[in-house]
Amino acid sequence: MMFRSLFLLAIIMLPAITKANQKEEKVSLAILPFVLSNASATANKGNVATIQETVAMEFADKSKFNVLDKPKFDKIVQDLKIQSSEDFLNSKIIKQAKQMGARFLVTGLVSEYKMTWSEKTNPKKKKEKIISYLCSLKMSFAIIDVETGKLLFDDPINTTSDDANGSDSLSASRKALSDMHNEVKAQIKNIGDVAAGNTNDAKDNRDEDLKILGVDKADKKGLPETILLNGGGTIIKDGPDAKKIMISVCVPETVAGYKRDKEIGQLKVAKVENEVVICEVKSGAKEIGDGIKAKTAFIVKIIPKK
Repeated sequence: MMFRSLFLLAIIMLPAITKANQKEEKVSLAILPFVLSNASATANKGNVATIQETVAMEFADKSKFNVLDKPKFDKIVQDLKIQSSEDFLNSKIIKQAKQMGARFLVTGLVSEYKMTWSEKTNPKKKKEKIISYLCSLKMSFAIIDVETGKLLFDDPINTTSDDANGSDSLSASRKALSDMHNEVKAQIKNIGDVAAGNTNDAKDNRDEDLKILGVDKADKKGLPETILLNGGGTIIKDGPDAKKIMISVCVPETVAGYKRDKEIGQLKVAKVENEVVICEVKSGAKEIGDGIKAKTAFIVKIIPKK
């Protein structure tokens, strides 16, 4: 009878034990000090601190992550004079992260946080003028896998918020930060997918990068309507979620001695045929078409889900 009672007790407690174990299986990460690009003349350290705080709060709200206390990364990052996400791939940083038990490192490089204004006609009162504020925020948000020492994600976040009602500059700034926040949420979901091994719908595979293979179909003006990519079945798997995937087509650009990936157009997955992905050209048809003719080395990246 005692054995039966203990057995029943174990069955009753099993869900609680399982749940407790699941809570402990959090992904450990550290958030490195965000950096202001030397090329930026439109942002300051206060802006960088605000952006980093916004990102850190989002991670803290996620039950699947364990945000570790920030070790003494500040001096290491400062000495490296970081100007790109790749600069964070330093042996001192990786070693420090391993010692503290971090699985991932979160990095940020802010290149612009600019506020401008213009005078416009009030749509409600034609004879009245109002001031409209525009906030532009640009940053590179990247994730480093400590185990491999490689960048998992390194995507630019460019948001522009127009305060059409002409209320104040703070309102425009808040909207830009909110848009950035949504982009960060999408990236955080990607980290969770990688940690769980759930990357079937849009796999970021560093062994095989996305490439434009050629034009599948052109319109009457000769502009590409559909484009062929590689990565079918590996980077992008066939299924109902495949058609939700958006692709960013960029070209490398150097500005004042600093490199960036400049987006020239976007594609949307239409169909996966074995190893080939057929995509609709949603924007930048002329630029993409000209680039294909010139045999441009495109940088093709999956846009994180919002």
